[in-house]
Amino acid sequence: MLQQLFFGYLLVYYYLIKHIMEKKLSIIIPCYNVDKYLDDTLKSIFIQPYNNYEIILINDGSKDNTISIIKKYYSLYPNIIRFFNTTNRGVSAARNLGIKAAIGKYIYFLDADDRLEENILTDWIYFMETNRLDICFGGYIEIEYYSKYCKRKNTNITKEVMTGIDALTLRLKKKIWICTGNAIYNSLVIQNNNIHYNELLSYGEDALFIGQCLYNSNRVASLNKITLCIVNRKDSAMSNISFSKYKDALFANI
Repeated sequence: MLQQLFFGYLLVYYYLIKHIMEKKLSIIIPCYNVDKYLDDTLKSIFIQPYNNYEIILINDGSKDNTISIIKKYYSLYPNIIRFFNTTNRGVSAARNLGIKAAIGKYIYFLDADDRLEENILTDWIYFMETNRLDICFGGYIEIEYYSKYCKRKNTNITKEVMTGIDALTLRLKKKIWICTGNAIYNSLVIQNNNIHYNELLSYGEDALFIGQCLYNSNRVASLNKITLCIVNRKDSAMSNISFSKYKDALFANI
């Protein structure tokens, strides 16, 4: 009797610990020479009322003080942050490493210089859960880092849940715009279809990844709210597009 009671308590304890350790959302952030921006990016996550997440930081061979900032936040939030230190292999390899390490039901990719909109994660995850979505995207604003001037706003308003093929069609027609940081993915879409970032592309890898995820999704919808602040900076990859990168982008969008 006592033995059965003991194992009963042990089983309850196991499920409690398992529930506590499980994270609903995995936030993957590749980091390369972003010591000027990473602090603001991480603060935009930690001020969210929603807190059932893990943050996976991949230091991709940074030459500045990026790793010091990562270690500082890790010391403050060791139960939330996991980080990896790698040689410089590029953003695609870093995101792929994050995908392999992720334990969340949902996966979210955030660039290390962008910021989450305030008080957005609770609504975002709730909307995904209640609508049983494979992908949920939102609107975004773009600002210049030094001026804070809002140069573009895209609300991405849609009226209903759609198939991934329909969402992909709208994206190709430029009726909606889905980018790296304004979409959350059900991890099963990525895992079950073996989707990953193409490490051979120097530009446009995100467009290809998003397209593959949409193609393999059944239920996609917009949150119909601004979810992301994209920060444009002169030294970002987006600001230094070579001809080879342009070709990669064309390939990814075909």
